[in-house]
Parts: sequence; structure tokens; C-alpha cells
Amino acid sequence: MDKIAKNFAHLMMLSFSVATIHITVNFRWWKNVLILFFLIGNITSIVCASVILIEHIGSESKSLSIFFAVIIICVASQILLKQVYSNIHQDKLRNLLEWVQDLETREFDPLFNLRAKECIHTARKYSVLCYTIYNANFILAASSYTILILLSDMTGRYWMKVPFSSEDYEHYVALTLSAHVYSFASIGITYPLTDSPFLITGLHVVGFLDALKRIIRLLRDPDYSHSHSTILKNVLILHLEIIQKLSDFNSMMYIISFTQFLSSMILLAFMISLLLVSSQEYLMYFCALLAIVQLFLLCIFGEMFMIKTENITEELYQTNWYDLQNSDQKNLLFILKMSQRNYSIKAGGMYSINMYAFIQILKMAFTYAALMHNFV
Repeated sequence: MDKIAKNFAHLMMLSFSVATIHITVNFRWWKNVLILFFLIGNITSIVCASVILIEHIGSESKSLSIFFAVIIICVASQILLKQVYSNIHQDKLRNLLEWVQDLETREFDPLFNLRAKECIHTARKYSVLCYTIYNANFILAASSYTILILLSDMTGRYWMKVPFSSEDYEHYVALTLSAHVYSFASIGITYPLTDSPFLITGLHVVGFLDALKRIIRLLRDPDYSHSHSTILKNVLILHLEIIQKLSDFNSMMYIISFTQFLSSMILLAFMISLLLVSSQEYLMYFCALLAIVQLFLLCIFGEMFMIKTENITEELYQTNWYDLQNSDQKNLLFILKMSQRNYSIKAGGMYSINMYAFIQILKMAFTYAALMHNFV
């Protein structure tokens, strides 16, 4: 964990490169090759899974292969859509990650420097922890399925098929298994890495909002009564800064969150349907849990952003404004008006990202899974 923390800047750059398909001469050649290797792997996954889907669609005896193929197509498509959108807006994402990276060494006003840095340090600590656990679990799931497919008899239960390959071909099994291994490796690594820049940024935004709240509380502390003007000036600057970062983050999540909502619903519906048909697919329980966790993290961030920004407004309301000078009261009123705006994240600009959305998507996934189960 300490090694990951020390190399956190490099890990952020790696996540950014994978998420945006960013290839540059500043990288060592093998890093660029690796990014292309994973990109081609995800495209290959969609193509090979589509072959299985087209061949077996409408066949009741091949329902497991159909479910597996749809799951692969959904996962790989989600990755590619996120990568394409992130690539289009890579400058904005890079600026957000540079802001995150600079927070660790940033010096605030001496009046509250220690308080602010404590919140930022906590955000960085949780970022390292979440990054490690999140990526490790997806890699574990992909590795487990790779080992299972290599060691088990998968005849009639393949997830994908190489185009134009025939079962009569003497190396058909080896070719098909190679496609599975290549696909699982690509998905297992790129799936969490495409989410990591947004996970890291979200945690640091929450940490910054906590720091801002602690700074505002100083306005009620009698020991800081002589510094009200300085504190308010800094609160105004920091509040404008976090509003801009929230706006940039929201614009980045505009399509990505909508893609996540739609793909999560489809993915969970087919995973649950598969488990209803074949309850002995034990690893699929773990994969379904990871899909739920991925959706949960997105929704909990939306919920936390809403709560944290409302906390800023509440802290400003509780300030002893009557003890302030007239000029400071005007500044406080200006900040208060800004804080009353809605800074919640919306998927596609329409659907609020919160825990209510999380529950609704789960309900829809279970409903569609039950309907599909009745037709299988």
C-alpha cells in the first residue's frame, strides 16, 4: 500500500492514459503498446462475443452462451464508450487530475493550513485504498474466470468465438480459449482503470469540500474574530474554485454517468437472468457484486456531493453574521447566494445521480431479469 501511495502520481497518469487512450512519445514504447493491446482486446471481445450471439440467438439450448456473450458485449462496449468520451474531453480530465495532484503539496493560508491539509491528506489516503481494492477485485474476477475456462470443459458454453473459425478446425479449442484469455485480460485491467480517474477526482472533491466547511467554522470561533475578513476572502476564493471543479467534473460525467446507468441496468439484468438459469455459476455472483459496487460508487458520489454542498450552505447560515463588519457581511451574503445553487451531478443532464437512482436501477434490473427468465 505504501508503494502505491509513493507512486500515486504515476498510477493517476496510467489511469488517465488508459481512460483516454492517450498515446504519447513521453511514454516508454511498451506503455503505448500496452494501451493499444488492451484497446484491440476490448474491440476483439465485442466482435467475438457478437459472433456467438448471432449464431445462437433464438436457441434455447444455448441460452447460457447467449447470456455470457451479452455480458461481454455490454462490458466491453461500456469501456469503449467511456474511453471515446474521455478522449474527446481529455484536456478537461487532465486539468482535474493535475489539480488533484497539486492538492497534496498545496499551501493554504497559515490560519487554516493544517486543517485544510488534514482533509486533503485523508482524501488522498482513501483514494489510494479505493484505487487498490477496486482494481484488485476486477483483476481477481477476470483471472478467476480465465483459470476456470482453462481448467473446465467449456464445450457449448463459450462466451465468444473467433470470426470465420470452424469447430472442425483442429486448433479450434485452442484458438477459442486464447480469445477468452485475451478478452478477460483486457477487460479485467481496463474496466477499473477507466473509472479510476473519476474515482480519485471525486474523493478529492469531497475532501476539498470538507476542508472548506472546516474553514467556514472558524468564523464562529472567538479566537479568530480578528481574522474574519481574511477568512471570508479565502472562503470566497476556495468556493469559486470548487464550484469550477464541480462544473468540470459534472461535464465530464454528463455522458459517462448516463452510459454507466444504461449499461449497469442491462449488465445486471443479464447477470441475474444467468444466475436464475444456472445457479452454479458461482463466480458470476462475484461479478454481479462488482457491477453493483461500480454503480453504487457512482451514485454515492452524487449523493455525497449534494450533501457536502448543502453542508457548506448550513455552515454559512450558522455563522454569527451580526458580529461581522458591513463589508464582510456583504461578502458572506454573496457566498451564501452562490452556495444555494444546485451542484448535483446529473446523468445525461436529466437524471440526478444519487442513492434513489441506484435503487431504481437495481429494481429495473431485477424486473427485466425476471421477465427474461420467464421466456428462457
